[in-house]
Amino acid sequence: MIRAILIFTGLCDQLLIRNCNIVVALQKSEVCEVWVKCNSTEDLFTDIELAINKGMLLEEVAFLTGLRIKGYAINREVIETNRSSKESVEGEIKFEFYTPISKWIESLNLKKISIDVKNRKAIAILKTPVKIEQLFDLGLRLLKPKRVPP
Repeated sequence: MIRAILIFTGLCDQLLIRNCNIVVALQKSEVCEVWVKCNSTEDLFTDIELAINKGMLLEEVAFLTGLRIKGYAINREVIETNRSSKESVEGEIKFEFYTPISKWIESLNLKKISIDVKNRKAIAILKTPVKIEQLFDLGLRLLKPKRVPP
C-alpha cells in the first residue's frame, strides 16, 4: 500500500481521484492537500494524471518517510522507495486531527488524552506503540515527537 500526500494548486472540489482512496482532503486558500492510499504506483500516477487533466497543478508530493519532492520530479523509483513507513511512536504524542474524533478515539490505545476541539489538536499518552501508517489512515498528522506526514 502506498501512502502519499499530494499538494495541488487549485480547489479540492475540482479534484478527481478514481483509483486511490482519499483519507483526507484539505483546502487551504488556493492549495489542496490530499492524503491518498493507493494499491500500486500505477494507480497513483493515473490519479495524478486525472487531476492534472482537470486543471490542477501538482506542486509537491510527500511521503510518510519524510521525503517531500516537487511535483515535476515525481517518478516510479521515488514512489517505490518511499511507499511506506514501518516506524512507530510511543509515549506522549501531539497531533492534529482532520477526521471526526469518533473515527479515531477508539482505535488508539490511550492512557490519557487532552483534546483542543477549536484548533483540532490533541496531546495523548499511548499505552502501546502506534504505527505512523495507522495515524495517517485515521487522518491524524503527528506533530511531536516529529511531524509526519511532513
